[in-house]
Amino acid sequence: QSRLLDLLACARPSAQPCDVCAMPAKRASMGSKAAPKPPAKKQKADPALKQCAEAAKGLRESDLPEDTIRMLSEMLSPALTTYKEQRHTFQARIVAMVGDTLAATEAGMKESGEETSKFIADCEEAKVSKLAEVLKAVEEVAAKQEATEQEKRALATSAKAYKAAKEAVEDARESMKAHTQKLQGVSEKKDQLRVADSAYVKPLMEGVEDKVTHIEALCEVLKEFGFDVSILVALPNAFAKAPSERGSFDLMVITNLNEEIGKRIASFEATLREGDADAAKAQAAIAEAETTFKAAQEKQLASADLFTECRRAQDTAEAQAEESRAAVKEVDRQLAQLIREQAKGEKRLGAFCAGPLAAFLGLRDREAPPPEPEEAPEEPPAAEEEAPAEAGAEDAAMEVAA
Repeated sequence: QSRLLDLLACARPSAQPCDVCAMPAKRASMGSKAAPKPPAKKQKADPALKQCAEAAKGLRESDLPEDTIRMLSEMLSPALTTYKEQRHTFQARIVAMVGDTLAATEAGMKESGEETSKFIADCEEAKVSKLAEVLKAVEEVAAKQEATEQEKRALATSAKAYKAAKEAVEDARESMKAHTQKLQGVSEKKDQLRVADSAYVKPLMEGVEDKVTHIEALCEVLKEFGFDVSILVALPNAFAKAPSERGSFDLMVITNLNEEIGKRIASFEATLREGDADAAKAQAAIAEAETTFKAAQEKQLASADLFTECRRAQDTAEAQAEESRAAVKEVDRQLAQLIREQAKGEKRLGAFCAGPLAAFLGLRDREAPPPEPEEAPEEPPAAEEEAPAEAGAEDAAMEVAA
C-alpha cells in the first residue's frame, strides 16, 4: 500500500509552478486578465481495482461466514493489485486462500449441477413409472365401473321383485284384515240378535212387567237390522197385550218375528262358516306372499351387498387412480422446479466463471511489465536570455497599446 501511495504521489503534477513560468504570468496580469487554464483531465480508474472488486463478489457465492467474507474482501484488494512477484508472504497467503475458496465454490456449483441433473433423470424415470400406474389404475376403474353397473342392474331387478312381493304381502294382509273385520261384524250382529231375542223378545212373549221399555229397545234393534216396517208397526201392539189377550194376528206377528230372527242368525252363522274357509285361504295366501317376499328380500340384500362391494372397489380404484394422477403432477412439478434450478445454476456458474473467477485468475497471475527505457532529459534554456526577450516583447506590446 505504501508503494502504491508513493507511485500515485509521484504521478501527480506539481502544485507550485516554477519561477521562470511564473514571470510571464505576473507581467500579463498587469496589462490584461490571464487566459483561463484548461480543465484538468479526469484520471481513468485502474482496471485492476475493478477486476479486484469483481473477484471479491465471488466470495459472496461461497458458504463462508459474513465476517470472514468481509475481512477477505478488505484484504483482497491490496493483495491482488500487487504484481505476483511483488507480493509479500501475507498477501500471497490471502490470494491463495481466496483462490481456494473460489475454486471450492466453483466445484460446489458444478457438483450441485450434477446432482440436479441426476435428480432430473430420476424424476423422468419416476414419471414413466407413475404414468404406467395411472394407465393401470384407469383400466382398473373401467373394469370396476362395469362390474358396478352390472350389480346395479341386478339390484334394480331384485328391488322390483322385492317391492312386488312386499305389495303382495300387504295386499294379502289387507284382504285378511278386511275379511276378519267383516266376519267380526257378522259375529257381532249375530250376537246382538241373540241378545235381543233373549233379552227382549222372550220376556215380552212371557209378559214382562216393563213392557214399554222392552218394546222400545227391541224396536231400535230391529230398525238397526232393517226388519220389515209392517213388523215394526204391528209389534208394539202385539207385545203390549198380555199373552192370554193376544189374538191370532198378534201371534202371527210374534211368530214372524221369531222366524225372521232365526233366519238372520242362521244366515250369520253360514257367513261365519264360509268366512272361516275364506280366512284359511287368505292366511295361506299371506304365507305364500311372505315366503316370496322373504326370498326377494334375501336376494335384494345379497344384490345390495354385491353392489356395495363393487362400488367400494370402484371407489378404491378411483382413489388410487387419483393418487397416481396426483403423483404424476407432483413429479411434473418437481421436474419443472429442478429444470428451473438447473438453468439457474448453469447461469449462475457461467456468470461466476466469466465474472469473479476470471477476474481473480487474471489478477492472480499478473506480472509487472518490463521497465520502459529512460529518455535523455532536455536542457532547459537559460533564464537570463529568456527574461530580456520577454521584457522586450512586453514593452513592445505596451507601446502598441498606447
